[in-house]
Amino acid sequence: MFQRRKWPTSLLFASVLLAAVACGLANHSDDDLTSDDDDNDATVDDDDGSPGDDDGLPPDDDNDDNDNNDSMSWSPMVGAESITLTGIWGTSPSDVYAVGSYDGIDIGFIFHYDGASWSEPEGWTLPFEAVAVWETSPSDIWAGGDDIYKQSGAIAHFDGRTWQTMVDVIDASFGSMWGASPSDVWALDREYIWRYDGSTWSPVVAPDSGYLAGIWGNSSSDVYAVGDHSVLRFDGSSWSELTDEATHISYWTAAWGNERSDVFVVGEPAFISHYDGASWSVTNPEPAGSLLALWGSSSTDVFAVGGYFDQYGSPLPRSLILHYDGSSWSPMSAPSNNMLGGVWGSSYSDVFAVGDNGTILHYGPRQ
Repeated sequence: MFQRRKWPTSLLFASVLLAAVACGLANHSDDDLTSDDDDNDATVDDDDGSPGDDDGLPPDDDNDDNDNNDSMSWSPMVGAESITLTGIWGTSPSDVYAVGSYDGIDIGFIFHYDGASWSEPEGWTLPFEAVAVWETSPSDIWAGGDDIYKQSGAIAHFDGRTWQTMVDVIDASFGSMWGASPSDVWALDREYIWRYDGSTWSPVVAPDSGYLAGIWGNSSSDVYAVGDHSVLRFDGSSWSELTDEATHISYWTAAWGNERSDVFVVGEPAFISHYDGASWSVTNPEPAGSLLALWGSSSTDVFAVGGYFDQYGSPLPRSLILHYDGSSWSPMSAPSNNMLGGVWGSSYSDVFAVGDNGTILHYGPRQ
């Protein structure tokens, strides 16, 4: 099962129930990286929209590639088969990192894209399941995750030469990371928020808001943490709730914004909430789906990715990618039938998404 969001069992079934309600309302080594097989090459399209289709997925729309640019499209890249990729981050088109693991095995894998191809740097495996990644440069990379056997959470750092475990905490799981600078990095551990000050990691005081899943910020004085029906904001000195009725309807999984008055959060089921600096507004463009990651290049170019779950919480065979053009959200054609759990880009024409079964997708000029 997709491991990007390790929700407690009670929250998982609640999420499935909310999805049903929403539907009703809307009606290795370098050589280990092998070419994608059929699991990643094409979107599964079993239905034609007829009443007889019962695969649990909404009908596919062959005209849903709302790129607003016929010269742009999503395409599959060489992937790492059998590995669940859960996080992606980069600093440029030729410096991108993706992390993941084999389900149930406490080994974290890190892959690097140099602008031409993906590879697994020698000796870069981690002694825990890698879930999140963030970097400022090739000599300043952070990875977070958990060790299911030790029942602990871990954070490791790469200084350009070696990886070193900086945090190893019992009964923890670090699932999301973001930083404002090399000396100001944040990480989420379920119900707790941790901060790195340039020398040490430590938990910080924040409102008790339940399970936290995603963290992102504009600056060191404008940081957002989202999770169980709640949104928290750090103003440079303290955390406070930024929650109203519009944010109580979903398990929020990720946040991204263009500025203080232009912040998006997405969740499970696929509600999207927008904050304009004063209040929240909500939309639900794909009621049957779940959104797990979010990234944008501007207020008129935002990507949200995820997929679909069945009633038992297991992924269904179709990726979900939505795009915001400044006025509305629209589905995009995805050449994958896997759950997507991470998205990042260097520009509007250079976007990456990662997910189950080693899926790596790229959005850019058509080849």
